[in-house]
Amino acid sequence: MTAILGHRGDMERFSSSTAESVLSALDRADGVEIDLNLSSDGLFYFYHEGDWTSDRLARVYSMKELERQVPKGESLLSFDGFLSLIGDTRGILCIHLEIGGGGDAWERDFTLRELARLLVILKNHRDTLQNRAFFHTIYPWKAKLFADHGFVVFHRGFIKQQYGMYRFSDFTKLISMIDVSKTMVYVINDPEQWDYVIGQGAGYVLTDTLSLLHTGLHARGYA
Repeated sequence: MTAILGHRGDMERFSSSTAESVLSALDRADGVEIDLNLSSDGLFYFYHEGDWTSDRLARVYSMKELERQVPKGESLLSFDGFLSLIGDTRGILCIHLEIGGGGDAWERDFTLRELARLLVILKNHRDTLQNRAFFHTIYPWKAKLFADHGFVVFHRGFIKQQYGMYRFSDFTKLISMIDVSKTMVYVINDPEQWDYVIGQGAGYVLTDTLSLLHTGLHARGYA
């Protein structure tokens, strides 16, 4: 059965990437997909470019400065806070390993040392994350680094790999060449596309529109 993940959290009810948005997505769907970032004081937090400002925020602000920018009534989600939040919940966790959600500026992206530090944190929380934490990246070296440490990595782009992440147009072109059950399709907000990818047996679908769970051929009785 296809797993439905809230892209950046629950975008219909809350702001992108906040603690409230993530918890709502875990409550409404099968999981959540969020983008990891790094503050100027070296702390991991979640943010997708354009979430609350026009700046990608990579390495620009401290955590205290970031907290002042989060929409009123919602909370900045640090990585430590994320691990605490999801400790008592169920659901799939997919973490995007490009700073700011784009990955087109090497000087702003994670260094090998930073990713090694992240891996230490992940290993210390392996019991919480076991069989539910996935990662995705456009960079082969990052995919290999995390895969070598036992994590499932969805690499964006068609290469020889176990798991792939595709936009809708790529998915439809490659469907005869890939293991559909090991694909993640993004971002599906159109009802016809929704029915197609789920009907084809896509393993995972990212959406901004969790209300699609109640519509179409594949409504699945979510509250």
